[in-house]
Amino acid sequence: MKKKCSCEETSGAYTDKSNAWYKGPATPLAFLNDTFFEAIDKQPQNGEGKRFEAFIISKKCSTFKKESK
Repeated sequence: MKKKCSCEETSGAYTDKSNAWYKGPATPLAFLNDTFFEAIDKQPQNGEGKRFEAFIISKKCSTFKKESK
């Protein structure tokens, strides 16, 4: 299922469970699943939530490709 940013200049979609594409002026991010799910599991009722790790996906990535417009 294709998703679009509210600006409608950036979009992307998974092509299968491991591969995806995107286009537009985006900076692709990835979350480390174990820290992300731990943060969800320990979400407080209020106040600052638990931090999790993320990283910028490299410009040349075999599983996440930027398409030209």
